[in-house]
Amino acid sequence: MKKLTLIGFVVGLAVFSVTYFKGMDKRAFVNSSCQRVEVMFENLKFDDSGHESEAAGLWYKGSPQPLNDRDLYDAFYQFLRKGGIWMGQVKTYEFVSSRLINGEDVVGRFVEVRCKVNGENRMVIVRHKLPLEWGK
Repeated sequence: MKKLTLIGFVVGLAVFSVTYFKGMDKRAFVNSSCQRVEVMFENLKFDDSGHESEAAGLWYKGSPQPLNDRDLYDAFYQFLRKGGIWMGQVKTYEFVSSRLINGEDVVGRFVEVRCKVNGENRMVIVRHKLPLEWGK
């Protein structure tokens, strides 16, 4: 009877651990996505090359490292133009909400980050290590 109880406890602990840690992974992804969007918009408040390269890196893969390719900077500026935002013109940023959308794999999973930029409602789609996109 003791063996059966011990086996039940171990199985229960394993199921709890997998469920708990998987949930932590999701929470961590949502939190890092929100932070990525916030820091990018904070950098867009300034119109200088240091903040520009950090914002572009956050847009591209979520890292404040400068981009090595001029074409990537062009894609970053295209993203900004599509959203009607320019370097140095962001005055205010306010987080509104976030929602995790599950997918079949890491690429299919994304976070919708809703925010207000200069008082206008925006939605940014964040995928793991992929460029940010505007939502609808």
